[in-house]
Amino acid sequence: MFFVAGTEQTFAKFYFSYLKIDKFSVSSNSASWTIILFWFSFSVGRLMGAILSVFIPVYICLTIIWCGGLLLAIVWTIYVWVLGLTETSLFCLGSLTGLIISPLFPLSLAWINQKLNVTSPLIAALLCGSCLGSMILQKIGGRL
Repeated sequence: MFFVAGTEQTFAKFYFSYLKIDKFSVSSNSASWTIILFWFSFSVGRLMGAILSVFIPVYICLTIIWCGGLLLAIVWTIYVWVLGLTETSLFCLGSLTGLIISPLFPLSLAWINQKLNVTSPLIAALLCGSCLGSMILQKIGGRL
């Protein structure tokens, strides 16, 4: 949960700043629309995860999402190191990132709920770990 929530928060916070670096020359208006699309796809991803988890077991949903995340990381790597990032590729990859990473947190909580005897202290520990991950990964991301 440390890395799941931390990744969500860090990407969302630094995506706009990354779009605004001189290399891409993205206008503030375009960057704002890109962030809106990221959060829209994030919401759609959460909704899709909730609906799919009703019909498909949670562990299968998580496996699909993790495989999708791996493929997305490979695509990001190819664009960053081989093809080069453009405004359009950042727009599309950011949207796909929101779609892929959004169901991880709730599906992970659902999986933990199915596998463990969930108590209030356990939920508190998971949420504290998530918050700690968000704080630490944003601090690390800000330094890079």
